[in-house]
Order: sequence, then structure tokens, then C-alpha cells
Amino acid sequence: MMTSASGSRSETRTSVRLLGQVGVLEAGAEIELGAPGPRSLFAVLALRANATVTLDQLVDALWGEAVPKTAEGGVYTYVSALRKALQPDWTRGHPHRLLTSSRAGYSLLLPTESIDVRRFEEAAAEARRRWSVDDFSQALAHCDLALAQWQGPALGGAIGPLVTAERARLEALELDVQEIRCAALIETSSAADAVSALAVLSAANPLRERLSELLMLGLYRTGRQAEALDVYQSIRRRLIDELGIEPGQALRQMQERVLGGAAEAENLSRRPQPPVVGVVPAQLPHEVAHFTGRDGELRRATELCEAATSDALGGFVLILAIDGPAGVGKTALAVQLARQVAGSFPDGQLFLDLRGFDPRAAALTSGDALEHLLRGLGADPELLQQNATAKAGLYRSLLTGRKVLVVLDNAVDVEQVRPLLPGSRGCLAVVTSRNRLAGLVARDGATRVSVEVLAPDASLDLLRQVLGAELVESDVPLARELAAYCGHLPLALRIAAERIAGSDHYSIGDLVNELRVDGDRLDSLSTPDDESSAVRAVFSWSYRALKPADAQAFRLLGLHPAQEVGVPDAAALLAIDEPAARRQLDSLVRWHLLEQVGRDRYRFHDLLRVYAHECAGLDEPGSSAGAAIERLIGWYLAAAVRTREILAPGLGQISSTAAVQAAVRLTYDEAMTWAGGHLTALIDVLRMAAHRGFDQSAADLATALGALCHSTSRWTEWLGAIEIGQAAARRSGDRLSQGRLANDAGLVHHFLGQQEEAVAGHEAAIEILTDLELDPGQVEAGGDQVIASNLAVAYSMMGRHLEVLPLLEDAMLLARQRGNRFVEASVADSLGAVLSSLGRHDEAIERGLRCVALLRAEGYEHMLGHALTQLGESCLRAGRTDDSVRHLGDALRLWRGLGDQWGERRSLAGLAEAGASR
Repeated sequence: MMTSASGSRSETRTSVRLLGQVGVLEAGAEIELGAPGPRSLFAVLALRANATVTLDQLVDALWGEAVPKTAEGGVYTYVSALRKALQPDWTRGHPHRLLTSSRAGYSLLLPTESIDVRRFEEAAAEARRRWSVDDFSQALAHCDLALAQWQGPALGGAIGPLVTAERARLEALELDVQEIRCAALIETSSAADAVSALAVLSAANPLRERLSELLMLGLYRTGRQAEALDVYQSIRRRLIDELGIEPGQALRQMQERVLGGAAEAENLSRRPQPPVVGVVPAQLPHEVAHFTGRDGELRRATELCEAATSDALGGFVLILAIDGPAGVGKTALAVQLARQVAGSFPDGQLFLDLRGFDPRAAALTSGDALEHLLRGLGADPELLQQNATAKAGLYRSLLTGRKVLVVLDNAVDVEQVRPLLPGSRGCLAVVTSRNRLAGLVARDGATRVSVEVLAPDASLDLLRQVLGAELVESDVPLARELAAYCGHLPLALRIAAERIAGSDHYSIGDLVNELRVDGDRLDSLSTPDDESSAVRAVFSWSYRALKPADAQAFRLLGLHPAQEVGVPDAAALLAIDEPAARRQLDSLVRWHLLEQVGRDRYRFHDLLRVYAHECAGLDEPGSSAGAAIERLIGWYLAAAVRTREILAPGLGQISSTAAVQAAVRLTYDEAMTWAGGHLTALIDVLRMAAHRGFDQSAADLATALGALCHSTSRWTEWLGAIEIGQAAARRSGDRLSQGRLANDAGLVHHFLGQQEEAVAGHEAAIEILTDLELDPGQVEAGGDQVIASNLAVAYSMMGRHLEVLPLLEDAMLLARQRGNRFVEASVADSLGAVLSSLGRHDEAIERGLRCVALLRAEGYEHMLGHALTQLGESCLRAGRTDDSVRHLGDALRLWRGLGDQWGERRSLAGLAEAGASR
């Protein structure tokens, strides 16, 4: 007989095998589980042992989204078969029943120690703990204990989406244990044994950098230095060929240590998790005021979150899927929950709106979403240029060993979410969506929390909190009628209550009387399964009650393409000054039609934003809306041009801004901050300009954005802006902008390490500018020396060296004549790079020193970072290693001060090369 979950270890006679062919032994005898259906059901219940699994969850786990009509009947049949197999002699008088059922679902009652997966996970956790305190021999022993639980491929003979996901998870964890075991072998003087194991593991996992790193160390420790270096070259070629990326920092450092003979002195294998990133994200929005009516959902979700971080229960809950209709409060519940459990996730909290149901903007792709999350984790910007698969791997690596809470709001479907899920058991993902996301439950083991409209009493409680208990209690039936017209949607209730609370002369009865008269509104509000209609109608109450100026502000703000709106851009959009714009925005905040998220930053709720846009289309004359959009584009263009002039003066005039006054007056530091904070909104406006036919403005804005992207090393975003701008420039016939943007494309590809594409961009720029007969040394027609400098680098890349130096010398002479030190420094930087590539090292270093001196005097720190790095590289090519290290060290400190991780990475690579050459 099998014991219950409460049985002692001495009573355990049962052994459950999941790490191999799924099976169960009773007192050493195999029990026949039968066909794949009952066997798969047993596997699902065993993986969730001692927890109640609902019928819906079992159906999802066994069939996922392809649910047959006979699914529920199939579950009942499998349960019956399992009971007969597991306890054929069970009677109702027996004290312990193994497979129990209740109205809530089914439970498999098993002692934790009877399940090989739990024994494996406990031993693996202990191995990692021992490893973290340098107890290498015990780490090795617990790794062996963990691996001894495996008797074949995990969950053999079982099928279904959940089984597939769990099999992948367990195999990944087993590989982690293998890595720790090999590292422990190396640290316990058994490197030869580690090399044998690592050779097999690396062959099976050829892109796993950690295995190659350990294999290099093991080979080195056994006197096989040349073979260790061959391992590095092999995985480097594979990473470049298959993923388009260079090896990570740890693998490169191992190569440097092996080259330098420094792989003996320290425990280089002791790296159980990635280096700690110097960013602890805290991105959770503020809690919703008057949160009510969700005690049951919040309690259940909190219990699940606690289970996710509980070592005692094995941490089986990794994903919480909150689903429900629009306006029902999914995000509010997720944020309330996240703030409540945030203390269990000390390594940070990430929050991302996936825009799954925004009709005005495309949902975030998984690649874009990963980029946002990686930025939040402080990932190296250069690594963000990889493909989505590589980004997903980097994301999981950064989360390994960390306890991070990830809230993914407004997901459109499972495929959008799946690459964003953490792989580490110390993390928790909370996903909200209007979709049911059955695949997350079935395949990824998520637990669903469905949020419905509020119960009638809970709706009254919300009205009491917003309006005050006295007002609601004065006529409860009328308040109930109002709640019914609101469809018991929290968002609708809040807006309705705010309309009443915002006036001294407007009562619940007045609002209810309006609804009784307006049949169309009554129809929409009384349809509980059409939340968008209900919300739209409730929005209309507040919108139509606004003063004319407020109503126009509401709908015009709906034309803004960015997620947030600031006071200055709102002023431009509304054609008023900034103090008036702030008052207008604050008025909409009081009506709960806008949310203030910073001192001068505001944001619509996503549904309100859609409604405001609709109102603009219905109620705002086309000429007025078009003029507002043109003003907004003009303001952003003028702001970008002015910021460009501060960050990189002398780049040439942008044609359509002649009549536009500069929109910002900033210092250099303020311009850097403004560029970094507004670049996303600028690109949103760029897209809008191109989409609405403002092609010349779009071309000019894309050109202006070059300096802003360059100063912040935002290469991917710059490339996207260039593509939009080039298309707009072609439509408008603006050949100069086409040439400038082609030149910019070459520069971006150069910084991304894509040399063929860089040459192609510069070649296109040469062709266009040559056709225009622009002399880069002439001010007329908009030519400028920076383009000449970039074209010279392009010539050098193409081997046209004889044309390079005269072009640069002419550009340098004109820059000096005009007294533009920024342009002179830019040309000097390019000249140093070209001279260095030609082997004229002394001249290159002289030009580099001149460039650095100019930039230090003028204070252009981002360009100074580039110049110091280039000077360091020139010194390295000249064999002046000490000078190289000094200049690259200065660059590194500067990049770190700017928070520019791309520049930091480049200077570190130079320092590593300099160190290896000593």
C-alpha cells in the first residue's frame, strides 16, 4: 500500500520514476500503468504531487489547445484506470487513498522523497549551495546523487504539452548539474575526468559557452594549452556562423587567461551563475487607488507566488496567467499582487506592456519585448543587436540564479509571451491578457487566475470608497442600478463615480436618469459580454460633460503616437503655452481621463487612449486634427534639431526647420538626458509623420535623429529611423537627405560590426552626393565635412586609399577656417583611424591626440569616448602598449560615467587585447 503525503520516511515503500520511463514501484515491484493516456495523467499528477489539479488544468496539460470533444470523458477514464492500477484493493474504510478527488479536482498524495524528480531537485539545490561556499567535494557528491536519479530520458512514455515543457526544463536542469559536477572535478584535482565528460557534453551542446569555458580550463589544467585554445576558436566560429555573435565575456576572459598562463591561480570554474548585473530593476507602476473586490483572487494569487519561492514545495509555480475581459482590472490585480510579493524577489521587478490589444499600435514582437526586458536588466547594448533566439538565451542567462518578478501586461497570445518567460525557479512571471492563454497552462505549467466583473456587493463597495459611504447608503437601490448600468466593470464604475464626485450639483440619481433616457447607452451598458461597448459608453459620460476646451484637449491628445505625453509637446499639439497645457492636463487627470506618471509626464489608460483617438476622428474637423499633428511633428523636429546642434554642431542645416523656432534650450548634459529620454517618442512621431504623408518632415527628422542616436549608442533604433527616413526622402525627392541617411546607414552598420553593409551604405552615399555634385568642402548646397569624413572612411574600407587623405585634409582645413572644433575633432578622429590602418602610426597618434585635446576643451563627452578608444587602438597597433592601456582606461571611465555600455564593451575589448600583447 502507498503511504499518504503525511507518512513518515520509514513508512515509504513507494518509488515514483519520472526521470526515465514513467512508472511506479510498490515495495520494489513494478505497477503496470497501462496505455499512454493513464501514464501521462499519472505523470502530470506526480509532477504536481500533493496539490489539487483541476479538471480544466488536466485537459490543458494533456491536450493543450487541440482539445477533443471527448477530453473530459477521457480524463475520467484515465482516472478510473489509474485507481485500479495503483490501489486495486482500496476500500472506503481504508485510511489512505492515493488518488483523491474532490469538487476542486484531483490530487496524487505522495511523500516528497518517493519521487525521483524531487530527490533530483533537492540534491541539485544542495550541490549548488555547497558550490557557492567553496565546498567542492560535497558539491561533487550531491551532483552525483542528483544524476543517479536519472534512468533514461525524462518522462518517457508520457505525452502532452505539459510533459513536453517539463521534459525540457528537467533536461536543462540536468545539464546545469553536469556543469557544476565538471567544475567541481576540476577544483578537486580531477581535471582529466572533467575533460572526458565535458568533451561529450560539448559535442551534444555545441553552442553552450559555459561547457566550452570549462573544457578549456580542464584542458589547460592537464597541460593541453593548445587544445584549449582550439576549443575557443571552434566555438567562436560556430557562434558567428550560426548566431552572428561573438563569444561572451567569460569565454573571452578564459581565452585571455589561457594565453597569458593565468588559469592556475584562481578558481576560474567557480561561476555558478552569470556575473551580477549592476541594475536592480524596480519598474512596477503605482498601486491603483480604492482597490477592492478582489480578495479571493489576490489571496489565491499570493499563495501561488509564495509556493513559487518555497523550497519546501519545490517551487513548482513559475507562471501566473491572469485573464479576463477588457476593463475588468487585470492590470490592477497584477500590480497589487506584484507589490505585495515584491519582497520575495530582491533582485528586481520588471514590468512591460506588450500592447496586445492596442488597435493603434502593433503588439510588441517577442524580439522587441526581449530588448526592453534586457535593457531593464542592464544588458550590454551591443548584445541587443542579436536575433530573437540569441536575445532569449541572454535573457534566461541573466535571470539564472536571480530572484526576479516579471509582469507581462496585455499579452496578445502564447507565442508572444513564451520567449519572455524566465527559466530560473527563483523567478516568477505574472502575465495578463484578454485571451485565455491555454497554452501557457498546458505546455508551460502556468496557473490560471480568471478575473470576472465585480460581484454586485463588491461594486457597491467600490462606489462607497470613491463616493463615500454616506452618499451610497442614502439610496442603495439607486446605487445598485448605477452599478448594473456600468456592467460592474471596475473601470466604468470609477469613471461614473468620478463624474458624480467631481461636481457639487450632480447626484447618482441624475446620472441614472440620463442613462434611462438614452436607449443606445442602456443597450451597450446592459450587455455584460461586450465590455468595450460598456467602457466606450462610460467614457462618453465624462467626455461629454467636459468643457469645450477640455473636450478638445482630450481628443487632440489622442492623436499623440507615443505612450506618454509631456507638457511641452502637449502645448504644441494644443496650440497653447506650457502653463495652460499643464492646467489642461491636470484637469483631465481630475476626471480620471489621464494619469500623471511624473512631474511633467502624463499617460492615457490604453482603452481611454483608443477612445480619445476615436473622438478625434468623429468630433474634430479634419483640418484642425491635421494642423495639430503638423504642430506636434514640427515641435519634435525643432527639438531634435536643437538637441542635434548641441550634441554635434556643424552637421549642416536641415531644410524644413528654417521657420521653426528652437523648441528646447539645453546644456550639453541636459541635451544628453533629453535625447536618451525622448528617443522612443521621437521615433514614434517619425513613424506618424511618414504614415500621414509629412514626408519632408519625416526625412528631416530621421536626419536630425542621427546625432541623438550616435550620442547614446542606440544603433538598432537609429537603423530603424534611417529606413523610415530614406523611404520618406525618396517619396519627397529629397536627394540630399537620401545621401545623408545612406551615409548614416553606413556608420551604423560600422558600429554594429557589419562591414559589408557599412561599405554598401557609404557607396550609396557617394553615388548620391556625387550625382548632386556636392563638394564636401563647400558650405553651399548643404555639404559638410562630417560626411566627407565618413566617406573617407568608406573609401579606406574599399581600398581606395589614394582618395582618402586629400579628402580628409581638405575637410580639416575648412573646419579650421570656420572655427568648428567639433567638426575638426570628428575629421581628426577619422584621419587617425585611416592613418593607423595605413601603418602611419606616428601621424595617426598625433591626429588622435589633437582630437582628444579638442574634445576635452569643448566638453563633447560622447565623442571624446570614441576618440580615446580610437587613440588607444592606434597606440596598440604602433606597439605602444602602455599608452594604449592609459587611453583605453580613460575611455572606459568616461563610458561608464555616461552609462554607455556599448562604449564600455568596446574599450574593455581593447584593454583585453592590449593585455594579451604585453
